[in-house]
Amino acid sequence: MPRLPRLRRSPLRVPPPLAARPRTWPTRVPRPTAPRAPSRAPTPAVHSRAPRTSRNPSVVSVPYLPTGPNVLINPDGQIDDETAELLHEFVHPHHHAAEDTLVAEEDEEDDGAFEAAILEWRQGLPWWKRPSPWCGVPFSSIAMSMTLAPRIQIYTELACDHYKPEYTNKTLEVVANTISMFNRPYELCVTDPDVQQAVSRLSLTMLTTMGILGCLTTGFWGSISDRYGRTRIMSLAVVGMLITDVTFISTAKYSRLLPGGMWFLLIGPFVDGCLGSYATVMAAIHAYVADTAEPAARARFFSLLIGLLFIGISVGPTLGSLVINRTHNVLNVFYIATAVHVVFACLVWLVVPESLSPMQLQQARRIRVVAAATTKKKAWFRRVFGFLEPLALLLPEGLGEPQAANPLKTPKRDWSLFLVALANGFVLVLVGSITSKMQYMSLMFGWNSENIGYWTSIVGAARAFHLTVCLPIIIKLFQPKTPPVQLPTEPDEPLTSSSSPSSPPPTAARTSSP
Repeated sequence: MPRLPRLRRSPLRVPPPLAARPRTWPTRVPRPTAPRAPSRAPTPAVHSRAPRTSRNPSVVSVPYLPTGPNVLINPDGQIDDETAELLHEFVHPHHHAAEDTLVAEEDEEDDGAFEAAILEWRQGLPWWKRPSPWCGVPFSSIAMSMTLAPRIQIYTELACDHYKPEYTNKTLEVVANTISMFNRPYELCVTDPDVQQAVSRLSLTMLTTMGILGCLTTGFWGSISDRYGRTRIMSLAVVGMLITDVTFISTAKYSRLLPGGMWFLLIGPFVDGCLGSYATVMAAIHAYVADTAEPAARARFFSLLIGLLFIGISVGPTLGSLVINRTHNVLNVFYIATAVHVVFACLVWLVVPESLSPMQLQQARRIRVVAAATTKKKAWFRRVFGFLEPLALLLPEGLGEPQAANPLKTPKRDWSLFLVALANGFVLVLVGSITSKMQYMSLMFGWNSENIGYWTSIVGAARAFHLTVCLPIIIKLFQPKTPPVQLPTEPDEPLTSSSSPSSPPPTAARTSSP
């Protein structure tokens, strides 16, 4: 057997020291700079035969090439696709549409289940306990309108007894229990400028006190009604009305025995304003209708509700005039109005069902607790004026338009709700001026409470006819119709209305840059 030649073992190559070895850096594009002299010893000559690597190379002998996010630490590292994507996400953070879609779908499912539970709760109630929009009919509008004209007469008699006692030598109780407007002393007192000024100042002070306090507290009581129910807040407001009626009757009969005389009437509007006054009752009734009526039928229900309000305003003054004509007693009108308010209070306390379900009340309380826990400690002035927070709803909100075209342009704001509230304020100013009109008619034309009551009924009937007959017909004729939904032809195509412009054809996909 021939003998194989013995292989010659190459000598062991010891790696050069760290200072003598050339550094290994990641590949990069060289910059156009002037050539420089070498600062270190030249690299040893490389043999034609590749050296054998060690089986267990040391960590020092292997160069470190950072990859992935670690390249961001090394300014001279390579930029691959993953690193570029990380940089883009860091500079331009965005939310993923898929995640937002999933969250929105979950919220919609929760809302649908919540509404289904509320509907099931309402259907499970007996018919007499089932909330309905017609339960919010303002029964107190009749009582309120009955006392409009007689109030001016009582104010005038109180002013005569307080500022011009020489015109009347008898007590105010006797004057109030007779139609003193036909007496000669009363006619002279009515034409006195000081008396008319006192009547205007008294009525203005009462309306201003009740209006300002009602404006400041209506939002507060409205937010409480979301957590504790509509009927409870209506009950508190009705208590304020009853206190006003009792104060008015007591002052009309015993003004000389009460402190302040005719100014004792301010106690009623003050208490009524702190409890929300008539504005809180109307706000609770509107919320009651919104809770029980379908969204598509709310405009019709609100129109009918205001129409019924003006029907009560048109019927009440006529009833008051008939009572004065039959009984010859002005205070009997206020007795009847107080009785109507008592009946309305009993209906609210015992008969009218709550429109909010226990689940809705618990959810509103939970939201309130979470909001209070997440809010930082407020300053003292914010705690004091916290009841004004609901009025912030009327402030204009930004439309959220992108400012990419012109970053220096001021963003637009939505003033629609603020303008609607402002217009409503002007309308209420016109409605509140009715007392001045009555005082003017009493002074210039010599009208008594009976004549003014008939005039008020005619005005209220005209408004009621417009709101209950004309306005629903106009809304039905000129309301924009809902466009039909066009079914998709492909599974991925969204639902679009037929009136919407057709979407442009899909463009070809852009090729990604290498």
